[in-house]
Amino acid sequence: MSIIIDSAVVLKSYNNNIVSVKINEEERLLFGKGIGFGKKFGDIIEKGTEVEKVFVIEDEDNLRNFKQVIQNVDEEFLILCEKMISYIASELEEDLDERIHIALVDHLNFAVKRLSNNEEIENPFLPEIKALYQK
Repeated sequence: MSIIIDSAVVLKSYNNNIVSVKINEEERLLFGKGIGFGKKFGDIIEKGTEVEKVFVIEDEDNLRNFKQVIQNVDEEFLILCEKMISYIASELEEDLDERIHIALVDHLNFAVKRLSNNEEIENPFLPEIKALYQK
């Protein structure tokens, strides 16, 4: 859990649990139960509000791509992916490139859709991945 230390101005509410805000002239994404409920452009989220995650994507192309992914992915699935990314970062004890929030979510979403259509998924690179990334 995090607490936002400055008031945030809502730029866009993607769903009940994800909003894009401006804090100190920097765009951030806030993840939290109900954080986006009933919120619209210009609304204020008060300082001291608890959120599950504050997410900053610095590269404008990555931010645009992430916003597009958010609109095409189920809300609960996105939250699950973000929790997995946080877990991976903590297990590896390092920050991950911000593109993982786009590529991994999009990739997993596509894989889940294929599996739900009973399509077989094979990974021809599994031996190489295991050799290169022991963790």
